[in-house]
Amino acid sequence: DALPSVVVEYLEDFEGEVYAVGGPAVTAASALDDVVGVEGNDRYETAVAVAEEFFHTEDGFVEGYDGFALASGQAFPDALTGGASSGRNNDPVLLAQQNNLPNATAEYLTETAVDLELDGHVLGGPRAISDAVAQAAFAALNPPAEDEATDDETGDEETGDEDDGDEGNDN
Repeated sequence: DALPSVVVEYLEDFEGEVYAVGGPAVTAASALDDVVGVEGNDRYETAVAVAEEFFHTEDGFVEGYDGFALASGQAFPDALTGGASSGRNNDPVLLAQQNNLPNATAEYLTETAVDLELDGHVLGGPRAISDAVAQAAFAALNPPAEDEATDDETGDEETGDEDDGDEGNDN
């Protein structure tokens, strides 16, 4: 899908940085110069890509980054309403499924926790993110030492990386 001409004109005249987030937005903005595309293979990887783009610097992390919000990637209201507060607090919104912590989210938390002590909160109740997934996210911040890990650990809790019930490849 192409961007409407009024949007193209506005963005061509805009003097700040322009970001296109998610596959459809990146595709639509590809005809424009100087647009930074931020996307992943799915919405969970896209949320991680957003966290990496906006909360990481060449020297580490943006000032004040010390937490994260975990929201459902299967329904948008919790992420939408919690996004403003999280952004104001310099915290990214990461996504999970109700009964599954995707590899991308778990790996991001584990890798970030190596250099930064993170505190997090879950947006929505257990019908959005189960207690087991919330516990898995917080466990990803403190993974067992390599000698304690078993060969069957995958980073996915509960049901593993499964079809999330989302239609298509929404980023």
